[in-house]
Amino acid sequence: MSPDAASAPLHHTRIRSAWLSGSYAKLVALMLALIALAGCGREPIISPLAASPASSFPLRTTMLPQEQAAAGLVGVMVTATPPSPTASPPPAATSAPPVEPPPLIGFALPQPAEFSGSPPSVAAAELIAAGSALQFAGACREAISLYEQALVLDPNFANVYALLGLCLYDQGQIDAAVTRWQEALSYDPLSPDGLAGLGTALYRLGQREAGLELYRQAVSVDPGYIDETYLRADRLWSAPALLDSRVLRSALAP
Repeated sequence: MSPDAASAPLHHTRIRSAWLSGSYAKLVALMLALIALAGCGREPIISPLAASPASSFPLRTTMLPQEQAAAGLVGVMVTATPPSPTASPPPAATSAPPVEPPPLIGFALPQPAEFSGSPPSVAAAELIAAGSALQFAGACREAISLYEQALVLDPNFANVYALLGLCLYDQGQIDAAVTRWQEALSYDPLSPDGLAGLGTALYRLGQREAGLELYRQAVSVDPGYIDETYLRADRLWSAPALLDSRVLRSALAP
């Protein structure tokens, strides 16, 4: 027998042994992967080779290097698997803060400083505002009608009587103007328009001392009644009242 022929069985034996060793390593790695995926605490999976008494392969208690590498890889994969997310409890319901209502938009009443006596109702104030615009434009006849309507709605507003007195004075109705200014002072004794208007009318009617005294009281309440520009632009005094009060303002000027 030639040396090559003698070594042939040994060579085939080594090939067979290597093939079996590789297959066994693959089988063990598969078993370890199944065990790892099955989770801890489960019954171990027994290989048919290990359970069979007629198996010609002895059981090993140690792992080959390739088996250790395979087991380590499976262990890393199992460890790296993220845990299943748990449903977080819903946030506690919180009561929403109260919503402030938007500011009401409507007719803006004049500031209290612009009124004498008790403030008017909204409807009366609208008529007074419209009448004041007409009076400022010189339409006193139309303004008188609106002021009288405002008095029907709210007869306790002193400034309406004072404005009526100015419009009546502008129309040459001196006696009627005196009556309205007296009514204004009955609701508000410190009404500057009532004091100055009545003082101007009494002075024109010949009651000079009484007229001068009333106008002095008006200036003590509001020093602006000395200024003709203030009376025309801010207090709606027309030309007749400005002309007749000029002597009084000159007498009381500092």
